[in-house]
Amino acid sequence: LNALLGMTIFARVIEIAMYFVADWTGMIQIANTTYLWKYIAAPSGVNFLFVWIGFIVKRSAVCSDLVKIYAVSLTSVAVAFSVYNAHSLFFSLGLVLTIPMLLTTAYGNLPLTTVVAVCTIVLKGISDLWIGWNPAKISVDTSSLTCLDFVMSLLLLAVFYAGCLIVIHIEKEKNEVSIQKEIERLNLQKAMLTDSLTQIQNRHGLRQAFDTMLKECDTEPYHLSI
Repeated sequence: LNALLGMTIFARVIEIAMYFVADWTGMIQIANTTYLWKYIAAPSGVNFLFVWIGFIVKRSAVCSDLVKIYAVSLTSVAVAFSVYNAHSLFFSLGLVLTIPMLLTTAYGNLPLTTVVAVCTIVLKGISDLWIGWNPAKISVDTSSLTCLDFVMSLLLLAVFYAGCLIVIHIEKEKNEVSIQKEIERLNLQKAMLTDSLTQIQNRHGLRQAFDTMLKECDTEPYHLSI
């Protein structure tokens, strides 16, 4: 959530900077107060509301860890959708929708990444087809080229999702190898300190026990029986 809050604040700073640039170049065709409310104040309020809800769920003692993970991930989807929907006039901002999928790869949870990817693709489709937040946005059905561009944008999100799945699979295999190596190391250490016939500690194990006793003898009493 800290990264999500930082991303939200960064997005607001960029939007404010874009306002001054657009105002200086004469690109703003509506009243400044309307622009500030519609493209800065409203998206900022919605995003901070989502982040606040995410913080509440994360700190809740009732919700399980899995619920908290899903809540944080879906909050990132909502924030990315809000930023894209407010500024969908800029096609490059479609990349912001890949951030939630990228963040979920840290959990290594395949169902979670799938849910986030589906929500992201569906919300982008809803924004492009039915939400006209920016009147200057070109409609999807304007021409065959805009329709093709819309379909390609959804396919690119799906390809990015497939890339996230590959990363999760690779990380899962690496973790399994690391766990197996650690188990083998512990088994080898146990075999070095234990007699194979009696399963009690051997000479090396006794030395290790003596070392532990020497470190703790100031606070713990020990009795040696032979």
